[in-house]
Amino acid sequence: MAKLEITLDTPRWWQLRTVVFSHGWYNLPPFLWDDEKEILFTAAVVGDRAVDISILQPKRGSANLKADFLGRSSTAMREQIQKIGSSMLGLSLSFDDFYKLVGPEYAWAKKRGAGPFLRGASVFEDAVKMLATTNCSWSLTRQMMTRLTDSIGLEAPSGRRAFPTPAAMAREPSSFYRDVVRAGYRSAFFPKFAQAVAEQSIDVESWCNYLGSSAELVKTIRSQPGFGPYAAENLCKLLGRFDGLGLDSWCMKKYPQIAGPVRGDVGKAIENRYARYKEWKGLALWLDLTRDWHEENPLTLSGDSFKKR
Repeated sequence: MAKLEITLDTPRWWQLRTVVFSHGWYNLPPFLWDDEKEILFTAAVVGDRAVDISILQPKRGSANLKADFLGRSSTAMREQIQKIGSSMLGLSLSFDDFYKLVGPEYAWAKKRGAGPFLRGASVFEDAVKMLATTNCSWSLTRQMMTRLTDSIGLEAPSGRRAFPTPAAMAREPSSFYRDVVRAGYRSAFFPKFAQAVAEQSIDVESWCNYLGSSAELVKTIRSQPGFGPYAAENLCKLLGRFDGLGLDSWCMKKYPQIAGPVRGDVGKAIENRYARYKEWKGLALWLDLTRDWHEENPLTLSGDSFKKR
């Protein structure tokens, strides 16, 4: 079995734990977070092999990635795994303009290393998971993604299964998604989307480097079956575009809890409150909504090492 160790350079303010808890992906397979050891585990398909990946951050300014897989290693394999790790942790994105714009108001967020969203090993994985969050509880999303991954995900050496490839999902009929995954109305959307990606009629992996405007990207995503404004705008956040607010019932319910009672339309109140942040308004809103997640059990810096309080 081949083993790789890769050092990923990170901004000095970046913190693995904060990225992991940026939203709920860490709680969906193939991710597993070891809270005691501060290690993120996952699996990814590289070529035709499932690779076990583990990531930890022993000190400021870097993260350590380890990969295990069957067969022989190669330069191309190493480069692809490094690219996946960097993308997964948001290391190719810059948040300098955001923190310049917001100033001291969000100094707490920079201190915690907030900004990047945890991503899956591919845009396809992120898109399917985002579709699975629409119009349902988080527990149902987790059940669907667990059944999907356990059923047709490629097995890595550890026994963990990587998220299914577009080809694997496209091979399954709607009845599989209805009866096994139990995806409800999404049962028709999953195989159609996967088939379009597998046949390369759409190139979802290019969305992270989309050259057009965010509005154009949202329109492109929404052209796919099942993707509405919520799914499209929140997928854009994972890709580093924060123009959209991506409001759902959870956001609408929590906003008055942090901002105080709202008279009239909550959605309109949110739009008015965050308009001043321009292309960063979706990030500013999300940081406010999730601030308590990061302050309940933060890390402090001791020398160059992060330690729990």
